[in-house]
Amino acid sequence: MNLQISLYNESKEAFLAMRVTQARTFWQRLKGWIGKRSCRAGEGLLLTPCRSVHTWFMSVPIDVIYLDQDLRVVGIAERVKPFQFPKSVRRASSVLELPAGTVAHSGVGIFDQLRIVLKEAVE
Repeated sequence: MNLQISLYNESKEAFLAMRVTQARTFWQRLKGWIGKRSCRAGEGLLLTPCRSVHTWFMSVPIDVIYLDQDLRVVGIAERVKPFQFPKSVRRASSVLELPAGTVAHSGVGIFDQLRIVLKEAVE
């Protein structure tokens, strides 16, 4: 069985990202979305554990959401351009990378509570 991960914003009662990939190893987190030519609406990359990210060698801007261990939003960086180092958030235990504009479109904010939703992926 192949599981698909989505992130639901309980505070806004709406899905934030429907197709989330997890990056848990050092190499997965280091690579992240490097080399990705585009980011589609609904995509996300969840880096765990993580407090900071970089956009070196990326070709698209991204929105960055910092989450604590309970998946509560503790920081946001919008429209981070390639070759930048957005702020590090000490209270973060994971970081969610999303296509640029997702934060503005979804209305996600500091202290919003997110939840991971698992469902069987259709192949």
